[in-house]
Amino acid sequence: LMNCVVKYPQLWCEEGKIVSVTGKVKSKTFNAIGELSSITVNDTLIYPGDVFSEENEPAIGNKVKVTGLIYSFKGPMNLGEFDKKAYYGNRKQFFYMNALKCVVRDSSYDLFKEKLCQLRRSLCSKVMRYCLLEGGTVNTLLLGDKSNLSQERRDLYSGAGVAHFLVISGLHITAIGAFIYKLLRRLGLKCAVASGFALSFLIAYGILIGFSVSVLRAIVMYFVRILADVLKEAYDMLNAVALAAIVVTLIYPRMVTDSSYIYSFTTVISIAVYEEFLKPKRKKKGFAAAIRERFFLW
Repeated sequence: LMNCVVKYPQLWCEEGKIVSVTGKVKSKTFNAIGELSSITVNDTLIYPGDVFSEENEPAIGNKVKVTGLIYSFKGPMNLGEFDKKAYYGNRKQFFYMNALKCVVRDSSYDLFKEKLCQLRRSLCSKVMRYCLLEGGTVNTLLLGDKSNLSQERRDLYSGAGVAHFLVISGLHITAIGAFIYKLLRRLGLKCAVASGFALSFLIAYGILIGFSVSVLRAIVMYFVRILADVLKEAYDMLNAVALAAIVVTLIYPRMVTDSSYIYSFTTVISIAVYEEFLKPKRKKKGFAAAIRERFFLW
């Protein structure tokens, strides 16, 4: 259905042909030892190979010309196989390239994003140095970096049915934002100032870890919450999640078919419906009543 509404662009040349791609570096990823593993230029995911080193590594925002072998992501060949075309296409990456040469055309770059990228790289390295046993898990939970997470740990969490524990969810974002906001309010800052600091920190944190669907949804919903506090209005969770869905869909229109989009919004909408329509208005006193309320046995 989404292919009919928003079609995936087709590769303009033969698969594996040597071509050049010119554009700005949008993002970078690193491997387990901190080496550059990929960059994104326009809608192309570029694997550097031996082209980039620490001396000539492009910064986020640099205008570069990359020459290499280009391919398009393929869909699943067998039923149940991982769909690379849908996964990367949902994130606006439609082609990939094995780089043979890279030339920086414009040395100006996005200072803020590049510093955050290097901060994430440095933090991942320090975590792996001081957390010898669970460094990969800590990096996954705090920085959204799974490059250091061993396959043994992945299988362990998947086998226990708690693989979602390894994803930075909206709960992380809401908890961090609420902590910063309440701390600043206790320090005597005005509501508007504290809200501005909390929201700015969340946006910077979102850029640091990468704006996944759940992170973007949580930030939009938290913005609505603090805006309601500033304006002295009641916070409506259903309206907030509806606004978040509109924002996420406008930014990533293909994400509506992605499991992360479906699970994230289904969960939050379920909670909002329960809070608005199903939760008992009259609270009963006593330990037994509290237990029944927690398990929806009223």
